[in-house]
Amino acid sequence: MRCLATNTFEKGYLKAYNWASNTYSDSGFNNTIGHTPSGNWDYYAINFTDEWRNYVRDDSAMIIKLHDEKNDTVRTNIEVDFLGVRVVTSGVVFTFKNNGPLTTHVVSLWIINSIIYDHYDVNVFINSGENGTCLLGDAQLPSKPYFVKAVTERGNNAVYSPN
Repeated sequence: MRCLATNTFEKGYLKAYNWASNTYSDSGFNNTIGHTPSGNWDYYAINFTDEWRNYVRDDSAMIIKLHDEKNDTVRTNIEVDFLGVRVVTSGVVFTFKNNGPLTTHVVSLWIINSIIYDHYDVNVFINSGENGTCLLGDAQLPSKPYFVKAVTERGNNAVYSPN
């Protein structure tokens, strides 16, 4: 986040809504010491740890708030120029291209090789002529040879093999 705060005597803190505990929290952040403004445009960033799922709602929404250190009579104005979220996770990202005339609804992915046969329920809608992506955060691609099968709501299959 890039921000400018008028009160340089108090730290600012970012907290996110923890959907598991129904409270705003900074538990699970790697940096909870706050940020002391310089009076200039500053950058302030935090990283979530392995508890990040508690802060992301089922529809991928995340609610954050920025507040100053203590409740006092000095009013702190904070201007936010840029707020960004970068997600770095392990997993597999699949990209689909819909060349058909109708919207496609991908409902299932299979990752298959001679040892594993993993199934994942997905929910990806792809309009005609557009691309769609799907992140499986808990998946890993096996060693080659393998193939991935995508199944649509209508029962159509698409198979990809990097071999």
